[in-house]
Amino acid sequence: MAKAGGLVVVAFDFGTTFSGYAFSFRNEPSKVQTNGNWVAGSEKLMSLKTPTCVLLNKDDNFHSFGFEAENKYSALAEDGNHHGWKLFRHFKMVLHSNEVCTFVDCFSFHFISLLARLCAHSIDYS
Repeated sequence: MAKAGGLVVVAFDFGTTFSGYAFSFRNEPSKVQTNGNWVAGSEKLMSLKTPTCVLLNKDDNFHSFGFEAENKYSALAEDGNHHGWKLFRHFKMVLHSNEVCTFVDCFSFHFISLLARLCAHSIDYS
């Protein structure tokens, strides 16, 4: 029987502030590979992680994630063209609330839907 090839182990670190990923192949488990291509801020710093933030355009469609989202929003704000764009940071913290409350009291359906979309966009981007 032929062995299946190409099995990959993937790990996502979907953090509150920063996110990253790593992977290795089954035949080389100790050779862990990461994304070293994220460029931070002034584009002079390479990073293994990128900020956990999502930028939605004026139509509430996904535009970008991480450093790219922060850089785009900063450029828009510098030119005064950021109105209507939405940059979400630290949105994962909503999941860590210690408050006991009812669904109606704490969250609207729209907010829960938006949170789910932000998480999905973040995972899709990775």
